[in-house]
Amino acid sequence: MSISAPSATSLSASRNTAVTRETVANIIAGANGINLIGVDAIQYLLNQNFAQGKTGEKTVDGYKGEDFLTRAEAIQFIKNVKDAGLSELKERPTLPGQKPTTPPTDVPEEIANMVAAMEDIIANNPAYTDFDVVYSSTDVSVKETNKALLSYSIDEYSESDAVLVFEATDSTVIDLTLDMLEAAGVTLNDEIRNAIREAPTLLEAKDTRIITDDYQVTVRPHAISSDRMTIHFKKL
Repeated sequence: MSISAPSATSLSASRNTAVTRETVANIIAGANGINLIGVDAIQYLLNQNFAQGKTGEKTVDGYKGEDFLTRAEAIQFIKNVKDAGLSELKERPTLPGQKPTTPPTDVPEEIANMVAAMEDIIANNPAYTDFDVVYSSTDVSVKETNKALLSYSIDEYSESDAVLVFEATDSTVIDLTLDMLEAAGVTLNDEIRNAIREAPTLLEAKDTRIITDDYQVTVRPHAISSDRMTIHFKKL
């Protein structure tokens, strides 16, 4: 049996076929190695800062999944996923992923988004199985049993948020630290990653300040304990 190649007309028609914003959510979730569809894919995008909603409201309803994607929105989606750290395409799992967390409504939006993002990250990474997320109105912490591993806090006065690491010599905690920074919207380059990984090994505790196109990041090792580190970051 012979199979004919698609005609130029059919290829052109495929390129010009409108897709919904929900379909885009399904595609982006899959490209990040998560098998979710529909409202679950949309919530995942919102939690990971891949999308901010269409109406200014960062909710599934505000995302407007039934609307068709415009050319301008397609360009914005590409920018969003790059800024949020999606730099390579991953294989979409066969089995459905963990349903994404709906952000809590009793805390500031920045905290709510971090709670949802970290719960999703932990649920979808076997290395984080024993970790739990706890939060207040000003910070989000990840714990293992009763031991604090790291914490994200907001500072409304200095406009500089921070991640405090309490087990910096644990490579898994460092991986989670990088995940938390990306969840906060920081685009990580090799310089930032290396500074964070090397901080616990420095013989002399000294700050490392890195300025990117979007953020100023300061990695501050503890003066005495190699297990402790603070990472300040401020959007420029």
